[in-house]
Order: sequence, then structure tokens, then C-alpha cells
Amino acid sequence: PFINTSLASRPTTHSSPCHLFDLRTPLPPPGEEEVFAGTLLRLDIRDFSSRPDRVAADAKLRRRERAAAEDLAQVVEDTFRPIFYAVDRHGGSVASLEGDAVLALFRGPGHPLRARRAMDDVLAVRPTLHAAVATGEVRALQLAGGEQRHEMLYGPALGALERVEDESAVIAISGEEGLDGHVLIDPPESELLRFVPPPLRGTTAPPPVHRRVVVCFIAVPIPSAVGAYRVIAEEAESQGALVLKVRAEGNDLVCLVLSGAPMAHEDDPLRAVQFALSARDRMVDAVGTKPRISLVDGSVLALVLGDGTRLCWDVIGDPVNVAYRLLSEAKAGEIVATSALLESVRTAIASPV
Repeated sequence: PFINTSLASRPTTHSSPCHLFDLRTPLPPPGEEEVFAGTLLRLDIRDFSSRPDRVAADAKLRRRERAAAEDLAQVVEDTFRPIFYAVDRHGGSVASLEGDAVLALFRGPGHPLRARRAMDDVLAVRPTLHAAVATGEVRALQLAGGEQRHEMLYGPALGALERVEDESAVIAISGEEGLDGHVLIDPPESELLRFVPPPLRGTTAPPPVHRRVVVCFIAVPIPSAVGAYRVIAEEAESQGALVLKVRAEGNDLVCLVLSGAPMAHEDDPLRAVQFALSARDRMVDAVGTKPRISLVDGSVLALVLGDGTRLCWDVIGDPVNVAYRLLSEAKAGEIVATSALLESVRTAIASPV
């Protein structure tokens, strides 16, 4: 996510998850874990993964690539806009964007009912979306490294969502509500900015564009998440890459690291491979864990989603989907990459991948 600085004086315009600044001050320090009762709502677009490629292919026949990018961005924006609005209206927070999905968090008084009402509002205007909601214990772990910071949500409530992710029915898991008792005061702007990708700080919303990038997924066990994230963020910055997203999947922390956007370099493929090698070796030595890593290069659509109250920068496209699937092929300590990417950097690297 990033902050539109022209609106930064108004707390509601921050694109960082709003529960980070409207419920807690100061922000929990890196490494701290918060446990609370909450409700998680996930809404995603069915059969979306092929749309970026269809639009790109159509662009070759019909129009310039930029026009095609704007077309696809508008499709995504039109779908996500009512989600953002409903979540805000019912006092929730857009915790993260997950490609073709939105994960929202509701906490505090009446959170199960408010989440259900937000879901009903969205489905009333977007009935083809897939929805899942779960109430229960939520764990929020603060991660930081270099100039970046993320919050990872996990725990029983998220586990319930994952169990029904492939089902079409909506599910609700009962749990304790509880009250947080936090004071409604904004935390320091400097801390919120750490949730914003460094290249996007102080910028206005860039237009949607197709970019050639290298997508890297890294998975580590959650008990190693704090130290592993610090290594990942620091090594990414040293290679001009960006930790775009983090999420909990089962017992793992999964990070999406991007090389080539928003800042591009002529040697981004080599930088991405060097990042993966350095991060893996350093995590083995300093953190005592062997990560699973995947690397894929290709064209993605980079775009900003949201409105005056939420602005989030994201990338979508086939390389993201392929890299995510390849991650399941990697064993602990292994890096799995496409043959095309390896051939482009083979002469410049000595370590086996």
C-alpha cells in the first residue's frame, strides 16, 4: 500500500490497514504479537487469473498496451470499489490485497455482525464474488526490516478461511468477541510510512502499466517469521527489490518480493537471483531456517486500487500465479525458477539453483 501525500493530513486517507492507526498508539514494536477476537472477511473474483493475459493478447490486436492496462485496471477497480466502501462503512479494515481478493479485518464491539453486513452489502451489487467469513482468535505479528514494515495476520480465524477457500458457500465460525480497549489516537506518521514501499513514498498514484518483472515467493515457518522477514527486507533493499506482500499460509509466512517495479533496472533478473541466493544463505546462517523460494519473470499489470480512503499498489498477472505454484515444488533450502530466467543469468552466477 502507499499514501497519497496530498491527502496525508487526513488519517482516513492512509492506505495502511486502518486498524493500524485508528485503534493503537503507538504501533506495536516489530516482533510483538497481538492476540484478539476478530472476524476476517475474504472476497475474491472468480476465474480472474486468466484475465490479465486475455487483455494483453487483445491489446496486440486492438489497441496500445497502455489502453489495455487501463481497461483491466478499470475492471479490477469496479469490482473492488464496493468492497472498500462496505468494509469502511461497517468499521472494518482492508488488511491486505491478495491479487484477485481482498482480506478485511473487523474487531471491537459487534465485529461478527458488522463483517456479515459488509459481506451482504458487497454481494448485493457483486453477486458473482466468492465470499468467506470466519470469527475467532486472530494473531497479528509485527514484521520489520530495513525501511519496510508489514503486519501478518494468522491464527484460528484465518485457518478457518483457508479451509473453505475453495468452497462456494459462506461459512461463519463462532468465537469470543471481546473488547480491545485501545485509545483512538493516531500513531506517528513516520511509523505508518514504513508500511509504504519506499519508491512510492511521497508520490501520487501512478497510472496502470504493464511491466517486465521478476516475481519471487519465499516461505518460512512462522516461528522464524520475525528474523526471516528482517533478512528478506534487508536483502531486497540491497538489490533494489520490494517486499510487496506477506501472508500466513498454514504454518508458513509467505512473502512476495518484486524486482523490476516500481523501480526498474537493466539487470533485474540477475538482481532477483542474487537476492534469492543471499536471502537463503543468510537465513540459514543467521535465523537457522531453510526457506522455500520460487522465481518467475514475465509481464504483470502494475496498478493502484482504491479511492480517497484507500490507495493500494499491486501487481497481477500470470508470473505471479506461476511463481506461487512453483513455490509448492520447492523443498526447504531450495530455489525453483523457470528455465528462461536461469538461462538469462547462468553465466553470471556460480551457485546452483
